[in-house]
Amino acid sequence: MLPNPVYGGLPSKLRKEITEKRRKQDQCVRHIISREYLLETRISGSDRYFKNKWEEYRQEIEQEEMNLQLYRLCFELLFNLIKSVCIVAIIVLAVLYMSQGKLSIGAFSAVISILNIMHASFNQLRHLSTYNFA
Repeated sequence: MLPNPVYGGLPSKLRKEITEKRRKQDQCVRHIISREYLLETRISGSDRYFKNKWEEYRQEIEQEEMNLQLYRLCFELLFNLIKSVCIVAIIVLAVLYMSQGKLSIGAFSAVISILNIMHASFNQLRHLSTYNFA
């Protein structure tokens, strides 16, 4: 699995933990329903233990997936906040310079055009940041 270049190491660590817990959860299911373990599990009475472990792993997986989503949402919120502040600052500066006569209307429209291009670029970066490289 390649690490996501935008989010860094935390999500890949969480994904590894989730994968490991899913593997353990699958092993619990195999102990409960698999033909090779079924008789031994029922005779020893450990089927309740494996059901409890399966439920425990399920809750841990849900919590870690929630943490991963929260991390992604916080990153996107920060990214959108920075983008919005930059766009407002550019527009304010453009209007200020245009009112002082230092910026022509054609240059102002070029600034607005550049803002559209920047907006499209930010959307592409956001799309890449949510792409699963696994």
